[in-house]
Amino acid sequence: MANLIIPDKTRHSYIVGIDYGHGETSAAICAIEWDKDAGQRETNVLDIDLDMAARKKVITSAICHVSKGGILIGDEAFEHMTDNNGIRICFKQKPHSIDGDAERLMIDYMKAVYHRIRESQEVLTDTNHIVYIARPSGWTDEDAKEMYRQMAIQAGIPLGGLTSESRAAIFYAKSPSVGFTKEISKGAIVFDLGSSTLDFTYLSDTDKPIDYGYNLGASIIDNAILENIILKNEDVCDFLDKYPCYRDALKFKARKFKEDAYSRNEDSKTVGGFTLENIIAENESSYNDYADTYVKLRITNLSELNSIVNSSTHYMDELKEALIDFKINRIPGKKINGVFLTGGASRMNFIRPLIAETLEIDKDNVKIDSDNPSLTISRGIALLGATDAITSVLVSELKSELPSLINNDSMLAKLRVEL
Repeated sequence: MANLIIPDKTRHSYIVGIDYGHGETSAAICAIEWDKDAGQRETNVLDIDLDMAARKKVITSAICHVSKGGILIGDEAFEHMTDNNGIRICFKQKPHSIDGDAERLMIDYMKAVYHRIRESQEVLTDTNHIVYIARPSGWTDEDAKEMYRQMAIQAGIPLGGLTSESRAAIFYAKSPSVGFTKEISKGAIVFDLGSSTLDFTYLSDTDKPIDYGYNLGASIIDNAILENIILKNEDVCDFLDKYPCYRDALKFKARKFKEDAYSRNEDSKTVGGFTLENIIAENESSYNDYADTYVKLRITNLSELNSIVNSSTHYMDELKEALIDFKINRIPGKKINGVFLTGGASRMNFIRPLIAETLEIDKDNVKIDSDNPSLTISRGIALLGATDAITSVLVSELKSELPSLINNDSMLAKLRVEL
């Protein structure tokens, strides 16, 4: 077992929760209110600026090792595409070897994000906080979880533990700021749509949590835009055939177009574009041949985009099949009083009506964090971590006091009288 940080009320004042997502990353901080009773704790959670210059709470999970040394993450990685040793997005995967290429890349990314957090939060010192991070709900293998812990520790993170993304979402959904407690108590689903996977968790007061995941992450839509809009340009297609190392850079452009489109009104058109000059290194032999190539991105409305996506990937159809499978085969006979959506991709316009129709519930009972669903997991981790820290210390204190209570003649006398 990894050498996790043990909560200490004399040292630790803060919990940091980090959601290293496949597509995007966020973090939050929560004070540990050691001296307050449960009913008096405010448990305020604050989002952390991971891009301080742009005041952005959520950054793209992207990393770039620049040729002159150093690591760039988030959108900054794509500002130096002409001076780099490789840009990577969507690189998070279930760990298999601590020394594997993908694992080392993830460790570098973990370290860089944690460094950003320390820069952003001057209140944090080397010893006054504990970090909790999320793992995909589908990572149930103990070896994989242990390796992920070790990766975080190698990244220099003072790790207190892991929690599944779905548990973090549930914990946040039950917080007063969201108010989804009633639905969960009677039976509800947390619908977590990430970049790589779609995870469901069913929870009620009378059932143990039931988790199940599907390989239906929103990156499928990014790929559909790349293949069916960006690569419709023959020059771009020819360029990528010759230089496949730029695929992630083009996929990033596809994701940005997707985010722009789904942030608009359903009937609004979305128009954008870029030149390949933005992504080709100037010392590449291809620079003069492709630098001026312009990629036009345009859809008339969201209905057109949804049609492109579903006709090429059957994404909406498979999403509906996943909902039916979970309802019939994973939670047969269970009552569904509501669905709580988390993950930035859950804002796409077809998600809520599709869920409501398939599960036969009112659309108003399909709820989403109106603030920012991309922050749900990191907020939940921070809150859950603070609760875990307080609980572990209370249990430790109780265990240390039990022998004296058992051997206390006065206490035993009172118990005998009450009996």
